[in-house]
Amino acid sequence: MYNYHLAPKLVDDGSLQFLHCLKNSVKGGCSIFADSFTAVQRFKSAYPADFLLLTQIPLTFHYINDGHHMHYNRPIIAMDQFNDEFYVNYAPPFQGPIESLLPQHPLLYNEENDIKIFEFYQAYKRFSSFVENDDLKFKVTLKPGELAIFANRRVLHGRTSFDQQSGERHLKGAYLDFCALKDKFRILKAKQRKQEKSK
Repeated sequence: MYNYHLAPKLVDDGSLQFLHCLKNSVKGGCSIFADSFTAVQRFKSAYPADFLLLTQIPLTFHYINDGHHMHYNRPIIAMDQFNDEFYVNYAPPFQGPIESLLPQHPLLYNEENDIKIFEFYQAYKRFSSFVENDDLKFKVTLKPGELAIFANRRVLHGRTSFDQQSGERHLKGAYLDFCALKDKFRILKAKQRKQEKSK
C-alpha cells in the first residue's frame, strides 16, 4: 500500500488520481485502496507519542523511473496547522534512509540520533499495522474501461500479485490538481448563487 504522490514533485501533493484500466485479463491483480486518515486517527489515539514522532522526523523518498530520479524528505504524517488538516506520506517501495539523522561523516557518530532512528522505526512499524488493517481496505478488480478516482492525500493504493503469463494488465494513471478543482467549484457555486438570486 502506498500513495503515489511520493514520486516527489512529479505529482502535485493535493491531486486526485485517476486510475484507468485499459487491459486486465490476468489472474490476480486486484486493486486495493485504504483510508489513511482513519488509520492516523486510530494510531494517534493508541500511540500519541509515536504519532508525534512521525510528524517530526522526515523520511527520505526516492523515485527512479523513465529518465527521472526524484528525491525528497517528508514526514510520514504531515500536519498543516493553518488549514486544520494533515496528509500521509506512506510509500515503502520508494523509501530510503532517514537522511536527516545520518552522520555527515563517519567520525561524527551521534548516539542520540541512533536512538531516534530506533524509536522512529518502532513507531513506523506500529503505524504500518494500522495502515494494513483489513477493515480499512476496499478491494476491486478493475475491468477494461473502468476508472477509479481517489484523493491522493488520503487514499493509499496497491494491488495483489498477478500471473503475467495468464493475460495482459495495463492500468494508466493521470492526475488532477485538487486545488484547481476546488477553485473551479467555488467559482461555479458563486455563479449559481448569483443566478438563483436574480430569479
